[in-house]
Amino acid sequence: MSHIRGNNSLLVLVAVVMLALTTIRCNILGTLTFRRSAQLRQVVVREDAICCFSPHWHPDGRVYYLQSNMEARDYDGSLHSVRPDGTDDQLVIDGHFDEFAFSANGRYFVLVRSNGKLEVLDTLGMLSTELPTSASAVDVEFALGDTSIYYIARTQDFTEMGLYSILLDGEQDTLLMRLRSLPRRGFDVSSDGNSFICQETLYSLNGGDREYVKNVTGGVRFFGARDTALLYSHEGELFLRDRLSGRTRSLNAKIEYTCLSDWPSWSMDRKSIVFSSTGGGEFILYGIWLLNPSDAGGD
Repeated sequence: MSHIRGNNSLLVLVAVVMLALTTIRCNILGTLTFRRSAQLRQVVVREDAICCFSPHWHPDGRVYYLQSNMEARDYDGSLHSVRPDGTDDQLVIDGHFDEFAFSANGRYFVLVRSNGKLEVLDTLGMLSTELPTSASAVDVEFALGDTSIYYIARTQDFTEMGLYSILLDGEQDTLLMRLRSLPRRGFDVSSDGNSFICQETLYSLNGGDREYVKNVTGGVRFFGARDTALLYSHEGELFLRDRLSGRTRSLNAKIEYTCLSDWPSWSMDRKSIVFSSTGGGEFILYGIWLLNPSDAGGD
């Protein structure tokens, strides 16, 4: 009996070694044949930070992003802004924020503090207000019209998670639907306010059926004037998928063969994407990169 167990252990060991060798071989071959896209451009890579993450295009043409330092936990950072060419990098608000969003006209910022509180900043009067949310927020997006926001939140014990909406004045805090899990790297709401997507699920906000969206494992955004496409991350690469035909194409957003690209955000003119990616520095850091994909479409 012990002889059989010994043989089984040996077979498992051989299988593990073979798998490891296959993975190493694939990585070596991939690295040797990998060619970085000429359309990629570095915006921010800082070796004094753990990561620069969650970039968003602002109507003023700048890119806003969060940066965590070596003493902070991952994905908890201060708000910065930079020009798309990488110049004039500025600290906007020092603090501990997990996510943020801004209104279409750029006037209002909503920041998710690391304690789950939502803070609204009116940039005209530089007034800051904390919203009285009913649960601990983890992510946020503005709704159409810029008078209310959507936020994803959880209870402190993680027993309940859901999508909520609340007005900017703190009124009408409403649970729209319960979720089975928290989204990874962001969510998005369609421009007509009828649908909401996070990871591999497209939800109807009008009581319709939910739809499974294959291979959306990271950040995801609706794309196009009528939300006819999805921009998303899967296994470290960015993809654009037509929602009607299902046609999907890679945007060649890898900085290096083994890097991970995520948190995609389109520019206002739909011609450029900023995103976070490992690679490009001496250490394994998340930096901010820009891509001008050819033939992106969007109408």
